[in-house]
Amino acid sequence: MDLISVFRKVLSLNDTGETGAHVAGLLVPRTDLAFFPPLKAEEKNPRAEILATDPDGRPWSLNFIYYNNEFFGGTRNEYRLTGLTAFFAVNGLRAGDAVVLQKTPAGMLIRSEKASDAKPSPLDHQQWLSLSSTAPETPASAPEQNFHGIRPAARLIHTIGQNLIKDAQAAVIELVKNAYDADAHTVIITFKSVVRDSAASIRIMVEDDGHGMTYEQVTGTWLVPATPDKLTRRHSPEGRPMQGNKGIGRFAAFVLGEEIFLRTATTSSNTETSLLLQASDFRTARFLDEVRILVEKRQIVGPPRHGTLFEMTVRKGDEVYRDWNRDDFGKLRLDLQRMLFPLNARNAEDFQVLLVTEGFDSTGQPDGPEEIEPLPVMDQFDYRIAADIDSAGHLVGFFQSPLVVGRPEQPLDLVLTDLPGAPCGPIRLDLRVIDRETASLHELIGRSKSRGDLLGDTTRAQLKRMLDESCGIMVFRGDFRIRPYGDQGDDWMGLDRDRINNPTFAISNNQTFGVVSIAPEAESHLEEKSARDGLREDEHYERLKAIVKAIVGDLQERRFSIRRAVGRINRAPRVGELLAELRDYERPVTKITSFLKNEGVAPGKIDEVEILLREEQKAREEIVAKLEETIAIYQGQATLGKVVGIVLHEGNRAIGILRTQSRRIPELLDELRQGPSPILMDEVLRAMDSVRSALVLVSALFDRIQPLGVRSRAKKAPMRLRTAISQVLGAFEEQIKANGITVVIDIPEGFEVTAWETDLKAIFYNLVENSVYWITHPLVVDPTIRFHLEVEEASNLSRLQITDNGPGIPREHIATENIFEPHFSLRGGIGLGLPIAGEAATRNGFSLKAIHAPVGAYFSLDFSPTPQNA
Repeated sequence: MDLISVFRKVLSLNDTGETGAHVAGLLVPRTDLAFFPPLKAEEKNPRAEILATDPDGRPWSLNFIYYNNEFFGGTRNEYRLTGLTAFFAVNGLRAGDAVVLQKTPAGMLIRSEKASDAKPSPLDHQQWLSLSSTAPETPASAPEQNFHGIRPAARLIHTIGQNLIKDAQAAVIELVKNAYDADAHTVIITFKSVVRDSAASIRIMVEDDGHGMTYEQVTGTWLVPATPDKLTRRHSPEGRPMQGNKGIGRFAAFVLGEEIFLRTATTSSNTETSLLLQASDFRTARFLDEVRILVEKRQIVGPPRHGTLFEMTVRKGDEVYRDWNRDDFGKLRLDLQRMLFPLNARNAEDFQVLLVTEGFDSTGQPDGPEEIEPLPVMDQFDYRIAADIDSAGHLVGFFQSPLVVGRPEQPLDLVLTDLPGAPCGPIRLDLRVIDRETASLHELIGRSKSRGDLLGDTTRAQLKRMLDESCGIMVFRGDFRIRPYGDQGDDWMGLDRDRINNPTFAISNNQTFGVVSIAPEAESHLEEKSARDGLREDEHYERLKAIVKAIVGDLQERRFSIRRAVGRINRAPRVGELLAELRDYERPVTKITSFLKNEGVAPGKIDEVEILLREEQKAREEIVAKLEETIAIYQGQATLGKVVGIVLHEGNRAIGILRTQSRRIPELLDELRQGPSPILMDEVLRAMDSVRSALVLVSALFDRIQPLGVRSRAKKAPMRLRTAISQVLGAFEEQIKANGITVVIDIPEGFEVTAWETDLKAIFYNLVENSVYWITHPLVVDPTIRFHLEVEEASNLSRLQITDNGPGIPREHIATENIFEPHFSLRGGIGLGLPIAGEAATRNGFSLKAIHAPVGAYFSLDFSPTPQNA
C-alpha cells in the first residue's frame, strides 16, 4: 500500500472543540499534506471537497481548507479538515480518539478509532444511548444512583465577571447596555468616594429609567446565568435591537464591587424588587445552588417610579478595589463616548448618559455631573467614502473630497459580490480621512474657519490630539459599539501594518475616522464572543473584513490621485531619469569652461581643465553603468520573489513526491534483498519513475525562474520574442490551466529583439502576473491574454500589444500614469510590479505605456526590431 493512501489523526481538545475555543475543523499537520488534494496557495482560503463513506455506508462531505489569512491581513496560517462535527457526534469521539481516512479503489473511506477500544467497559455506546432514552425503565446494569446532573461551582458567577469582562470600564458599559435594552432614556452613572466601616470605599451606582423587572423576572430570568431571554426576544418593547444576548453581562458588576445591590420596579406596578449579592458567598460555597439569595418585594413608598438601580460597593483591600483617578475617569469617559453611535441624530428623548463623580477632588477629578456625548464626527475631512452594502454584496455609495473643486460627490462602482467568506448581512459604512502633514492640517483648519465650525478654533496640536483620541474604524450594532474595534490602539484592519509597506499610498489608523454598522446576529451571523472581546472570527467575519478592505482600497486609490493632483505628493522620479541626470555632463562642463573664459583664464589652461573634466566624466559613466546594472539585478530579484510564490505550490507537490519516495524506495530495496520478487521490482520501478517525473518538474521550475536570479548581467543579445513570452507563461502554467485562461501569441516565430534577458522577462512576468490576477475575477467570462505584434516598416518601429479582458484600468490612472508610480496599487499590494516593468523597458530603449481600452487592460511595448536597436 502506498504510504500516502492513509491519513490518521489523533484528536486534540481543540479538534473536538472541548476547549470551548472557536475553531474550524480538524487541524491537519503539514507533514500529511501529500495525502490531500493540492490547493492554490496564492488564493485566499482555498478549499477542496472530499467525499467519503463510513463503514456503515453513510456518505460524508468534508472540506480540506488552507486558512492562509496571514498572507491577506489576518493571523491564521493552517490547514484544516472541516465538516466533521456530525461525524464526531455520531461516533462519540473525544480528545484522544482518532479519525482515519483511507484511499481505496472504491473511493475514500472514513472511520473512527476509539482510544478505549482495547479496554473493558461496563457499557458500550449503544447501551448508553438506550439508558438515556428508556428511563424510568432503567436496566438492572445501571442503577438510578449512577445518573448524575451537572452542578456548577459557586465560583462560576465570580469567574464570569472577572474573566469574561476586560476591565472596570467595560463592566460599566455592560450595565449601560442593559439599561438600553430596558428602553431607558436616561442612565446615570455615579461614583462616590466614601468611608465605610472605617475603610476607604467606593460606591458605584448605575441607575436607569427603563421598564424595569418584576419579581418573577428577577427570580426566573435575571438570576439564571446564560438565559436565552434576549436571544429569543431580539428587540425591546420599544423596538430597540437587543445589545446583549449571552445572559452573562449582568455579572460584570462583580468587576466593580464585592457587594451588589439590585433594586428594580416596572412601569405597570407599584411594587419594587430588590436583592443583595455578596461576592464572598460565591467564593466560599462549593456549588451554585448552595448560595441562598434573599429576593424581596415591597410596596413603593412615595411617587411611582420605574427602572433599575445597580449599586456596587468595594472597600480598599478588596480583590477588585482600585483607586479611581483622573486618568481612569478619562478612559471611562472616552470609552462611553466611543460606545455611543456618533452618526445618530441625538435628542433629549433618545438615550442620555450622565457621569457623576463625588469625593474624588484629591485625584484631580472634579465633582459634578457631565453628559456623555458621542465622539465628535469629523465634519471636516480631506476624503470621505460612504456606502450601503446589501447581503449579496451590491453597493451604493459615493466618494467626496473638498480638495477636488467642482466634484462634490462621485458615485462608487465597486463589485463586492465575489469576496471570500460567507454572507454577513447588510452593512453601512462611513470612512473619513485627514492628511496629517503640517501643511494639510493648517489647510483643514483654514477651511473650518471659513465655514465657522468648531475645528476652526483648534490649533494643529489640539487637532492631532483629537485625531489620536477619536480615530480608528469602529464597528457598531444598533446604537452601540462592539469592543475592541475602534479602541485606542486597536487596528483590526491592519492599516498601520499596510502603511509600513507602502507609506506613500496607504492610509494609517490614526488619520481615519470610520463607522461600520452591522445587522443583528440573526441577520448578519456576526456573533459576539462571550468574553466581549470582538466578533467570532469565522467566515462571516472574514467577509466583513474583506468588504471593508475593498472599500478602504478604493479610497486609497482616489486619495493618491488627488494628492498628486493638488501637489501634496510629487511624482517619484524614475530611476532611469535620475541616472540620465548623472550621465548629463555637458551642462557642468559648459558652465565651468564659460566661467573660466569670463575670468580671463588662458585658453590652454581651459583646455587642460576640460580634458580633466572629460576624464572624470568617463569615470562617472562607469559608475552610473554599474549602478544601472545593480538596479536591474535587484529589480529582477524583486520580480523573482513574486514569481517564486506562484510556482511554490507546484514545486511543493514535486518535493512531496520526492520526500515520500525517498522513504519508500529503501523499504522496497530491503524487501528485495530478502529474495527476488517481480511485484516488488515493479513497485521499485514505479517509485523511481515518480522520482524522475518529480525531478523533471523541479528542473523545469528552476529553468523558468533562473533568468531573474542572476547576480551579474551578460551583454544584450538577440532573443526570439515569442520564445521569451512562452518561457514566462510557463511560470503561470498551473494558474492558467486552473482558471481556464486562453493565451493568444500573435507573433512571428523568428521575430527577434535585442535586450537584456533579465529585463525582457521582468517586463513580461509583471504584466502577465497583473493580467492573471484581474482576469480570474468570477465575473470575467472566457478570460484571455493576448500578445499581438505590429511592425511599421516605414518608421522601423515595432509595437507589441499586451491585452486582457479583465476589469481594465480606470482612465484617470492611465492619464496620470499613477500605475507606473512606485507603491501605487489597485490590488492592495506594495505596487512595484508595473514600475519595475517600466524601468526595465526604459533601460533597453523600449517604451511601455498603458492605453485606455473599452474592455480590459491594454499595454503597448514599442521598440526597434533587431538588429537596429542592438
